Order: sequence, then C-alpha cells, then structure tokens
Amino acid sequence: MYSLKYLRLLFLAVAATVVSFPGIVNGQGSEPKNNRTGSISGHVIVGGKAAAGMAVGAFGNDNSLNRRIPAAQTTTDSEGYYHLTGLAAGNYQITTFTSNLTPADPTNDFQYGFAYFASSKSVLLAAGEEVKDIDIKLVRGGVITGRVTDAENKPIVEERVNLLPIREDGRLGQLPIPITQMYTTDDRGAYRIYGLPAGRYKVSVGADASRGYIGGGIGYFQLTYHPDVTDTARATIIDLAEGGEATNVDIRVGRYEETYSMAGRVIDSETGVPISGARIGLMISRGGQPAISTTFGNPTGADGKFSQQGFTPGRYGVYVASEYGDSDFYSDPVFFDVVDKNVSGLEIKAVRGLSISGTLVAENLQLKDLLQQLPGLEVSAMTIPADGRVTPSTLRSSGRGLVGADGSFQVNGLRPGRVSFTVYSPSSAKRASVLRISHSGIGVSQGFELQPAQSVSSVQIVVEYGTGAISGNVKFEGGLPSEVQRTEIICYRQGQRSYAGGATLDARGHFLMKGFAPGTYECGLQHIYAPGSQRRMPNTARQTVTVVNDAEAELNFVVNLAVPGGGP
Repeated sequence: MYSLKYLRLLFLAVAATVVSFPGIVNGQGSEPKNNRTGSISGHVIVGGKAAAGMAVGAFGNDNSLNRRIPAAQTTTDSEGYYHLTGLAAGNYQITTFTSNLTPADPTNDFQYGFAYFASSKSVLLAAGEEVKDIDIKLVRGGVITGRVTDAENKPIVEERVNLLPIREDGRLGQLPIPITQMYTTDDRGAYRIYGLPAGRYKVSVGADASRGYIGGGIGYFQLTYHPDVTDTARATIIDLAEGGEATNVDIRVGRYEETYSMAGRVIDSETGVPISGARIGLMISRGGQPAISTTFGNPTGADGKFSQQGFTPGRYGVYVASEYGDSDFYSDPVFFDVVDKNVSGLEIKAVRGLSISGTLVAENLQLKDLLQQLPGLEVSAMTIPADGRVTPSTLRSSGRGLVGADGSFQVNGLRPGRVSFTVYSPSSAKRASVLRISHSGIGVSQGFELQPAQSVSSVQIVVEYGTGAISGNVKFEGGLPSEVQRTEIICYRQGQRSYAGGATLDARGHFLMKGFAPGTYECGLQHIYAPGSQRRMPNTARQTVTVVNDAEAELNFVVNLAVPGGGP
C-alpha cells in the first residue's frame, strides 16, 4: 500500500521528466513572431536499425502531456524518419507509442510500465524553430510471466505483482507505481509484464506486515518472493536478456492474514463539538518510536467520525493533520495498540490553529499592477518544529491566505513552530518571490518562531516580480554519461540563500527559466544520478548573470568530462 504522500511524490517524479517553465518570455519580439510554429524531427532506431511505420507524438503544450493527447503526431517513413510540425513554442516530450520496446540506454525508472515516458526525449522549442536530429533509440523489451496461487494451487486473482530490479551494487531498486494493469494477476492468477529493460529482477506479491498499516481490504498475503519464500535473500533472481522472456516465474503464497480496523471521532478541545472536514493523520511506531507520518481515508463527516481498515498488530497514533493547508485545526497524536481485534472509541481533541496576518507589498511596482499580473495570489506559511529538525514522523502544518486588493492576508490553522513563507500564484508561468519579511517594523528572517497560543499580526512581506528570463545551454564534452538521469540548473539571488528558479535540461542541453525580477543571480548545475551509480560528474563553477525585464539573459556551461569527478 502506498501513501498519498508517495503518490504525490510519484506525480512530482513524472512531472520532472518535462523541462520546467514552459513558454517563452512575454515581450520578446512582435506577437506574430511569437506565434510562428516550429517543428521537431529525427529518426527512430530499433535494435540498431531504422524503424518504419512507428507512431511518434509530441506531448507538452496545453497540458497535452497529462491528457495523453499529442500536440502533433506522425509515423516514421521507410528510413525511420519522423517530422512533427505545427508546434507552438514550448516544452515537449517526443515519444513513441511502443510499450513493448524500451530505451537502448535506460537511465531512469520510468521505463517500467510508463509507455508515454520510457523512450521520450525532452525538447525546448522556440517560436518558429526547426529542431533536428532528435533520435529515439530503442530495443526490444523483455517479458516476465508467471502465475500466483495459494497453498491449494488455487489462483490468486487481482493481486498486485511487485517487480524489483537489482542494481549493479547488488541492492534492490525501488520502482514507482506503473500506470498499467499488467502488474496485476488475472482471473487465472496469471500475469505478464512486458517492455522491460534487460537486467536482473526479483518478483514478489503480498504485503510486508512489518510496515504496520497495510490499508486496502480486510486482509493480505504475507510478502512472498518467487518461488515461495518470504526471505528476500532466498528469492530466486530472474536474469532477463534483451528481448528475452522469462516464463513460469510462479509464486505460491501462504494463508490469507487478517487485518484490523480502528475508529473514532474528532471534537473541538474547547467546546466538545464534533469537527467535520478534518483530515486524519497516522503515525506508525517502530521500535517504540514514531517512524512514519502520513494521511489516509476521507475527511471526517458532520459527526466528526472517522474509521480505517488495514492495520496489523502494532502501535499507532492518529491526529488531525494540518500539513496540507486544508484545516483550521490541529492536534497532538492519540496513540493506540492493535493486538488481536478492532479498535474503536478513539477521541482526538483538536485545537484551533494559530493565525498569521499582515500585508504584502510589491518592491518594484504598484500592488494593483502586481495583482493584475498575478490574479489569485496567495501567501503560504508552513511551520516545522522550533528546533528545525524534520524527520519522517515530524508533524508539520501549512496554510494559505488570499491576498486582498489592499495587500492584506491571513493564514489560519498553523501549529506552533518555525515559520517560513512563500507566495503562490495559480499561473505556473508567472511568479513572485519573497524579498524580505518584517514583523511590527522589525526585520525577521525566514524561520521566525510562532509561539503556542500566540497568533501573529502586523507581518509585512515584500515581494518582487519580474518578466526577465535566463536561457542557455550546457555542453558535455565527451557526451553525457549514462549514470546521469538528468541535469538541472538552479539559480539563487546573489548574496541570498533563497531559491530563485530552476529548470531541467532538454535533450540538446538547452534550458529556459522565466519570471525573474531584475537583478543579479548565481546559477549552478545539479546532476541527478541513476540509483546505485558510483561515477560522479566533475564540479562546474557557478556563474553569475544579470537579468532585466522583458529580455532573456544568456548563460552557458561547459562540463569537461576529462576532469576527475568527486567520489561516490
């Protein structure tokens, strides 16, 4: 069972394959020039040979990536050549519709069941630009197939099959949840997973009871590896060749284990009135210490009641969660033990959260002009423990407040602790950045403390907004090693530690970041490595760049692979 937090991280991991900050800077040239369409072309190569008749699509602009509707689509000719035309300026993922194929040089985990992303190449397209030589190299994917049965050889239907790749260092990899049904057994207990890169795998079904909260229905099968062992060290390793098929990878599970439920209600600690709409958080205790904090289930109803199924024996805590900014209340955890029966009668006494109010001021333009550029602008506040320590079990809180026409805002539902502010705009193409913060006329830093039972007013947040952009290219002398999944460029305002913007390189090493206020920024590279890789890229010196409104500042990097990199 995966938590909502994991699903959010999964969504963020998929979205990260697309180059950040779509579009180009407003004001660059005349409107007709910006409206010119461009094209992207290249070849599709399968097994070292040109692939004819392959469907190729461009996803990205107008949210087409999420809607699975290509902005342009074509088919390769007899020489494997494709040409996608009529594309507006923006970021695109160029991909084939071939779930049975896999990248010739896979460098990430998205190839496992993500047909839209497995073989994609990201391209940052300028207005009227013709991008060539975006080649997609593929090989035939492998297949693992088998059957899942119980001790009486009866099929286990609709059971999730887990595929664990073994890294070069011998450790097990972790895959995101594939967007496909092929990882689930059918009515015969059979499964067939295809389009896999060559490699070594372990296959399992069931749930690990040591995690505590299983979720789902009223029971589970114990985590079992092929062929019928519960110890991962004794699991049979599947060696899968390129285009090969591993058959009879069967798994026989033990008996169906029972899980238990818990139920309770949330009340106002002062009035005793039930609280509706409260989201319940869960703490899972391991070794006597809280180890995991997550949320589950639906918000409480009008009677303040909540319930959840899927607990194995262990110690847990439930609380009113406020980390997602959708509650005016919070609470400390109420702990309980699950032994051999359901638990009921839990009562969470919620406390009304603290508030922060004040005004937002624009540094370099009138407030009305800022709000016209950024309609729906909000101030977001997040609290963490006063000591600044954040662990998987840390109880945090956050909230948002809409900025009024006079600049006023109020954020509610916060826990005591160290506060940090951001400003949020519904438009991803435009943004404002926090420049400085003061409280009652005294300058404070990000992270000032919110004391228990003491809401704060008279906070002033000064923001800056701009229409400048930073674009450029990163050149890898000697080619980008396969150990690098992606490279990002990160920028900070010179002399400050606050993040100013960033982007991921496209297939050509190009990047574009927009929404910068005038000023000088310091930018550097960050490499994201494949799991288990030992090689590290050489350090590249940071560079400074000066930005003005309505213009693109150019910034280029060269990474010399002949220079020794850092250690693993």
